[in-house]
Amino acid sequence: MIEINGIKQRDEKRQIAFFTIDGQEFTVGNVPAELTKPEDVQAHLDARADEFKLLILRKQYPGSDYLRFEEVAITELEAMEKWISKGHKNKIPGGYEVIAKQELEYKHPKWVRLLALIDAANITPELKGLLKEIVK
Repeated sequence: MIEINGIKQRDEKRQIAFFTIDGQEFTVGNVPAELTKPEDVQAHLDARADEFKLLILRKQYPGSDYLRFEEVAITELEAMEKWISKGHKNKIPGGYEVIAKQELEYKHPKWVRLLALIDAANITPELKGLLKEIVK
């Protein structure tokens, strides 16, 4: 499940979406600008969830040789997940090399977290709007 944490206009054609997926903060900068309603951005991101999951796993397991698990009936994400479940090992001459999981150090910008705090605060909508303008 994808939870949108913030959206920022990138240019006239694209937006940047800051979101959390499977507990990992992530950002994508090519959300079409014409998606102006939060539910449309959510649907766009949800449709690409497997793509984001695979990107995160590739970053967490750099150098992974998961494609050897790819079969006709499964997706690339499923092949990666199968590779991880089998011990995240690459075949090398004379044996196997375990690819250690790298924790991603990526975090959202401070303003994204501040907006979430403002949304959760028990204050008037007018004050929330003002604080959001200041933070942005």
